[in-house]
Amino acid sequence: MRRYIAAFLMVFACSIAAAEPKQIKVVTTILPLYCFASGVVGANGEVQNLLPPNVGPHDYQLSPSDLRKIREADIIIMNGLGLDNWITKALDQTKRQRVIELGAVLNKTNLIESAADLEMPGEHKHAHDHDHHHGPANPHIWLDPQMAALCVNIISNVLTRMNPAFAKNAETYVSRLRELDKEIAQTLATVTNKPFVSQHDAFPYFIRRYNLKQVGVVELTPDVSPSPRYLGDLLKVIRDKKVGVIFYEPPSSPRLVKQIARDAKIRTAELNTLESGKLDPKAYEEGMRANAKTLRQELEK
Repeated sequence: MRRYIAAFLMVFACSIAAAEPKQIKVVTTILPLYCFASGVVGANGEVQNLLPPNVGPHDYQLSPSDLRKIREADIIIMNGLGLDNWITKALDQTKRQRVIELGAVLNKTNLIESAADLEMPGEHKHAHDHDHHHGPANPHIWLDPQMAALCVNIISNVLTRMNPAFAKNAETYVSRLRELDKEIAQTLATVTNKPFVSQHDAFPYFIRRYNLKQVGVVELTPDVSPSPRYLGDLLKVIRDKKVGVIFYEPPSSPRLVKQIARDAKIRTAELNTLESGKLDPKAYEEGMRANAKTLRQELEK
């Protein structure tokens, strides 16, 4: 009798194991998407990221190990909007790999399709609408926690078809993003009228969400030096608007930013676009808090 019971329990256990969803393999292109996917997947799968720490996403070259990760992935999550197109050439269309391109799925009314309304005079005011490196919409969607929550829900809607447990994980993570949003809003509430200049037009979603006052950018196109005339006009804006700080963005070189700051006799400080960094599921939240703290400290001086 005991032998039959043991045999039954073994068959029952095997049937439960067979019914359990398999461990999903997810590949992401940039750090924020790694954090979002990790928040949804939790312990029910593996998330790997392609862009290494301290490397910019523009024109990244995939390594052989990257190609292997892509081949083995169940789901590939990319930002889109021109930021990580380097992954598309590695996608195997014959396998019909499931690709979530967040920028293509988001409602276009949530996207910023023109450059920030900067306070540059004359021909410079909207010149970078046409010269912006990425295309029609700014790709830095993750720098608004509300947009980040939309991205998490998009990821969850796909992954929960493979494992219903992901829905609860996503709900918990979105709640954390809402708390993060409230915390940043409180941190920045006293500096919304303080003017500043940034290295690139990388923060329009952050600026829109928290009603900040950016009045200029140093490089209209990343890693392309602006004309002497443009720099002269930018210096005039810095003086007229009483700008006290220019923010530079690693891993881009801060050389030109620091030169302008010396000429204008103002400070420089670092803001992180969070495109790459140490692979930690909490890196996005910690990075956003650090940016908010830096902004408040610098703009209150």
